[in-house]
This record gives sequence, structure tokens and C-alpha cells, in this order.
Amino acid sequence: RALAKRCFLQVLKPLLSGILTIGTLNREFYAQHGFPARKLFSMPYAVDNDWFKARIGEAAARRDEFRRELGIGPDQQVVLFAAKFQPRKRGDDLIRAFGKLVADGAAQNTVLIMVGEGEMNEEWRAIAKEPGPDKVRFVGFKGMLELPAYLDLCDVFVIPSSLEPWGLILNEVMNAAKPLIAANEVGSAYDLLKDGENGYMVESGNVEQLADALRKVLSDPDKAKAMGARSLEIIDGWSFERDVNGLKDALRAYFGDRVV
Repeated sequence: RALAKRCFLQVLKPLLSGILTIGTLNREFYAQHGFPARKLFSMPYAVDNDWFKARIGEAAARRDEFRRELGIGPDQQVVLFAAKFQPRKRGDDLIRAFGKLVADGAAQNTVLIMVGEGEMNEEWRAIAKEPGPDKVRFVGFKGMLELPAYLDLCDVFVIPSSLEPWGLILNEVMNAAKPLIAANEVGSAYDLLKDGENGYMVESGNVEQLADALRKVLSDPDKAKAMGARSLEIIDGWSFERDVNGLKDALRAYFGDRVV
């Protein structure tokens, strides 16, 4: 498949006037296959930031009520995972890392919420028994209108996936001003996660690193809040407006000033 892809790209190369790249790794991919920089234009993979901010703001207004509905105390911290329950999403790594914090007393007043459904449901639920009763909550699949309430609720969001081409959920949760923990195989992390500024990047599959990153965030709420504010700053620049400008840059390169 790799050979076929390389051959296909070489055939495609002279036929393309330009390529709109969605992020750093995507741009590097085309550069490594010999596409010149003059043909590569940035058109970031973005979400409707204004829509998410509005929905998250609505959720914040009833956050206390939502916590009571979920049986989460007003002073409890919340770790959030939201993805399909598939092997490559590595939700089991997060559950095990969280279990380490529970065992050493670093997460006694913390719950892990698992949003999603999928083939790993039974296996992950079995692993989740280890941290203890009610420490890991499985809430099922949540649609776009339900998800913002969970993004608003959490204190830290974790995406421990392997082989994740982008991971659009990072764009979404950053609109809630939250710190992030992402694996180094998550494509969006190379653009949206500034290690040590708005969260931490960890090696995919490394449960110890994941546990350490969780411990850092949960042990310092003030720093976590500052990290969340930094997430909001970063995502404000990763917008539809920037997409439009990137597209205009590409068009101007070939049509000149005729493009408004």
C-alpha cells in the first residue's frame, strides 16, 4: 500500500496547482513526497468555534444541576474521555493510568467520565472495576447537542489514541477552555497542544507517562485553569476565518489580484 501511495502521489504531483493542508503533519507529509512549498497552503482543520462557545456557555449556566444529575460532588474533579470505543482510541490506557492515581491517593476526589460506545465497551468496563466503585462512569454515546455539557464539566480532557489522523474533539474541547493531555500519535496535537502551556503530550501506549501527566494537572488547579485559558487563546486562531484566508492565498497564487 505504501508503494502504491508513493506511485499515486508522483503521478498526481504535476497535475496539481496547489494543496490545502489541514495541519503541520499533513504539510510535512506532502513535503516529504516532494511537493514544493510554493504549492502548499494552510487551510486548518477547524470547527465552528462560535457554535461551540455558545453551547458550552449554555451548559455552564446549569453546570451545578448537571453535576447533581450525574452524582458528582461540587468539589470533585472530572477527567473526560470522549471517542468511539475502539482499540486504537486506547481508552483502557486512560483507565489504567487513572487507576494508578486512585491507588496512590492522587485521585481520591476525582472521577473519570467515559463518553462513547463501541466494540471495546465490555472490556473497558471490566478494567474500570479496578479503580473502585463509581470512580469511572460510562455515560454512553452523546450527540453534538449533548456533548458540550460534558466539555464544560471536565477539569482535563484526555485523548490517548494511536494512529489518530487528526482528533477533532481537541478543537471542540478547547472552546471550553480546558487543559489537554494527548498522545503523540494524535495529529491535531502537533498544532493545538503546546506542551507545558495548555497541557501535556505523552507517548502513545505509555501508561506511566499518562498517569504522570494526569497527576500534574489534577494536583495544581490554578495551573490547570491557566492552561485552559491558553487552550482558548490557541483555538481562537484555528478558525473558519483562517480557512477562508488560506483558500484565498491559494487562489491568489494562481489568479492574482482578481481574488478578493
